[in-house]
Amino acid sequence: MARREINAKTDILFDYQEIKEGRKVVALRFTIARNARADTPDPLRDDPRLARLVARLSAHGMAEEAARAIVQTHEPELVEWATTDLARRLKGKEKIDNPAGWLRKAIEEDWRPQAHPILPGAIPGPRK
Repeated sequence: MARREINAKTDILFDYQEIKEGRKVVALRFTIARNARADTPDPLRDDPRLARLVARLSAHGMAEEAARAIVQTHEPELVEWATTDLARRLKGKEKIDNPAGWLRKAIEEDWRPQAHPILPGAIPGPRK
């Protein structure tokens, strides 16, 4: 986990190899190099709000690439609402078997409450 995080978030490319004698690890060989990928601009890494949204989606079990794609294609307010609503539901002991799937669907279908155009303050079902 730490190796992946170092490689993803810094200008260092880090790897190691276990040196074994039989089944026993007797040494470690470290490889450290410059990470050229970290030098390229990445708005999802460089903007703290977007990076936080990717982290929140990933924390609920969404693959990082899927989380990045969602943050890139949807407005941050919608992603923020969905992660907050999911956290509220989970804290309230609502059973959600697949939080990552729930988040994806809530964001893609924009489940935010919408005011009814005829009845002020009325909240209909999910918006399509």
